[in-house]
Amino acid sequence: REVIELAIKVSTTILNKGFGSGMPIRFATNGCTVDDENAMIFTDTGKGQEHYMSLLEILAKIKLKNVRDFMTFLNGHIDEITNTQVYIVTAYYGEDILEMAKRIQKSSNTVKVLVLNTFTEDMPLSGDVEVFFMGRK
Repeated sequence: REVIELAIKVSTTILNKGFGSGMPIRFATNGCTVDDENAMIFTDTGKGQEHYMSLLEILAKIKLKNVRDFMTFLNGHIDEITNTQVYIVTAYYGEDILEMAKRIQKSSNTVKVLVLNTFTEDMPLSGDVEVFFMGRK
């Protein structure tokens, strides 16, 4: 439960920063909301107060349930992500997440991976992708 709350806080901060800068923003999750427990979220890109508020409403309704595997979810949307800045907020981190981040970067994207856990020596790192570990010991 703590991890999903941290993910929501981090996502809200990122969206707030994007909105405050006037950047187009979108939100995606392999989770669901209380409104529909079988539907994952992949919003349209938008700007403005109304769009921002709709994204915050989604975050407020997020349920702790994965509808589909995260990697499968990203693979299904990778062609829709071009020429943008992408933040991957995740509790799970491994070689597959790192490789996916590299694939996303190939479409003129900047990718930052925000891992909600602490770094351990067995976790892969790469100079190609910015990875931030947010967990506490």
